[in-house]
Amino acid sequence: MSGDSFGDWATAIGALATVGLLYAAVRAGKIARDSVEVAAKGIKDQIDEQRRVEQRRRTYELLSAYYDSDFIAHAGEGFALLRLFNHDLPAAEAQWKDIGLDEKWPITAAMNFYELVATEYNAGFLDRQVANKHLAYLTVDTWKHYEGLVDWLGRSDKRFYEQWRYMCDTYGADIEAASGLPTPDLVSAAAAPPA
Repeated sequence: MSGDSFGDWATAIGALATVGLLYAAVRAGKIARDSVEVAAKGIKDQIDEQRRVEQRRRTYELLSAYYDSDFIAHAGEGFALLRLFNHDLPAAEAQWKDIGLDEKWPITAAMNFYELVATEYNAGFLDRQVANKHLAYLTVDTWKHYEGLVDWLGRSDKRFYEQWRYMCDTYGADIEAASGLPTPDLVSAAAAPPA
C-alpha cells in the first residue's frame, strides 16, 4: 500500500465520518425539534384545558349570583316599571322621576349584572355551551323587558349597555335555540302573587 493510497483511504474515511456526523447531527436536530413541538403542543393543550375549566367556573359563578335570593328579589322589584317603559313611555318617565334612589338602584344593579354577563360572554370568557342553557338565555330574554328603559336612559348614545345589546342582536337567536327552553314571561311571573 503506497503512501498516497493510504492518504486517499484516510481522507475517504474522514469524509465518510464527517458525512455520518453531519447526518447524525441533522437527525438529532429533527428529533429535538419534534420533541419540542410535541412538548409545545402538550403545553398548549394544557393551557386550552385550563381556559375551558376557568370559563366553566366563571359561568357557574355568574349563574350562582343570578339565582341568589337577594338578586332575584331586587331584579323583580322593577318589572312593573319596566313594563311601562316598553308600553307607556310618558308614564314611565314620570314614575322614574318620582321614585327615589332606593327604588332605582335594584333596577340599575340588575342592568349592570346583565351587562357584565354580556361583556364576558361576548369576550369569550364564559363557557358558551353551559351559558346558553340558562345564563345567556336569561340575559337575552331579560333584555326584551329592559330595552325600553335602557333606550330611554341612554337616549341617543347606543354605547349605553352596548355589550348587552350586542349580545342580544348578535347571538340572541342562537342562544334561544341552543337553550331548548320555552320563552319565559318574566314580567307576568314577577307580577304574579307568590303561591
